[in-house]
Amino acid sequence: MNVQHQKWFLTGIGAVIALFAWLHTPAFAQGAGSDIDALRNAALSEILTENVIEKTTESEITQKQKPQIDGITNFFAMQICLLAVVLILHTYTGMHIIRRGIIFCDLVLDQLAALGIVAGISIGIKYGTAPSYMMAMGATFVGCILLAVIKPRNKLIPHEAIIGIMYGMALVASLLLADKLPTGGTDLKNTLVGSMSWVSWPLVGVTAGIYIILLLLHYRFRSHIIKYTESDSSVEGRTLWDFLFFLSQGIITILIVPVAGVLLAYGFLMIPAAIGVMFTRKWKEGLLIGWLSGMGGCILGLFFSYRTDSPYGPSLLLAMGLVFLVALFIRTLLPTAKGGGS
Repeated sequence: MNVQHQKWFLTGIGAVIALFAWLHTPAFAQGAGSDIDALRNAALSEILTENVIEKTTESEITQKQKPQIDGITNFFAMQICLLAVVLILHTYTGMHIIRRGIIFCDLVLDQLAALGIVAGISIGIKYGTAPSYMMAMGATFVGCILLAVIKPRNKLIPHEAIIGIMYGMALVASLLLADKLPTGGTDLKNTLVGSMSWVSWPLVGVTAGIYIILLLLHYRFRSHIIKYTESDSSVEGRTLWDFLFFLSQGIITILIVPVAGVLLAYGFLMIPAAIGVMFTRKWKEGLLIGWLSGMGGCILGLFFSYRTDSPYGPSLLLAMGLVFLVALFIRTLLPTAKGGGS
């Protein structure tokens, strides 16, 4: 029966990859890029500038502001919808990663996705196109296999040490490739901090669709995945289930890294999950706490980025970090939590 479950999960992952390859095209990524940036600058320079308001009649202000305000509302709605969807799955998988004690495995997959993107650029593949995503997927797929298969038998060498070495190699390889490119510095920066201008409603729709399918797969097979997360011993079939878990994680990595960048993608996964695990060992309660705290931090960072014209990714990451520190302080004031069920 367990083999049958693995086949169904693998079939679901295959369907997600097929859907991803079919739908995640440049048209979805570039739909609203320059319009959002232009809107943001216009809002900062015109709507929020008192001098302009003082020199314009009330009717003229209304006529000027209405389309811009509609655009700004649309911009925030896109961002918040994307964040709400992304944080559900990232928080859940992050809780698994924290409990397994392989904290940096997502950072490895994020960096491998970035390596695939940079490698694609080095052979003439444009950043953000469908072939670029395929390059990222290929590199991430290799990483998923290595994470599932390479498990040191020597107890003096923790699994995290292998993961750290893999991350270092992926980062150095990205640096070496980027150094040979005319726009290597810019390309590498894009992989680290992402690009806010990539967000559009079609992108939100595609991302939400793929995330929902992955969520359904994780929910359907939650007992198997949780069993391997909460078991320290080597259980039959674990390698394949670990690979499927990492592969699902790799798919969401490929989706989010071009938009959020390596650093923010890692923050999405670890910070909300760490807050949830900090307050409870129950999966549902931890997911809810993590998602709410992550959304609160992201919305705070989103408005800070908009009002101060600060970089999008670092603003959200810093805001979530501040929420984590507040949660850590609150946790120290509470009594020690009792263990809960799954």
